[in-house]
Amino acid sequence: MSESQHPLEIVKQFSFEIVKQFIKVRIGTHVISINTDTDELYFDYDKINKNIGRLYHDPDCKPINKGVWKKRRVLAVPDHNNVIVIDIGYDYRVFLLYFTKVNYKKWRGEPIKQYSYWNDGKRKAFYEDDLHNAVWVKH
Repeated sequence: MSESQHPLEIVKQFSFEIVKQFIKVRIGTHVISINTDTDELYFDYDKINKNIGRLYHDPDCKPINKGVWKKRRVLAVPDHNNVIVIDIGYDYRVFLLYFTKVNYKKWRGEPIKQYSYWNDGKRKAFYEDDLHNAVWVKH
């Protein structure tokens, strides 16, 4: 949180809604949309290629993500004194993260807010903060 922001302003920066097949996530001053029918991802309504991005290097990976199981940084966008990050896991799970610039520069810095979307082949699920308990599920 920047020093000039009131805690209620921080809360207003984050929201999500389900509109038909879309999950629309507001993070900071941007909107990230996920089409749950096609698993396509959009940043400010521009389609994101989820197959690109910088692979995490072994020293930056959790033990489970080493070798062929590497996560990729697809997008990192400055947003005032913060950074919006989109990562794709080895299992194609989408991570939407919001960091202070200070925590972004730290190895394993904690995000202010995190969302995740995952299609594991059996169900599609969306998570907010607790990446183990889905807030929305589509079978």
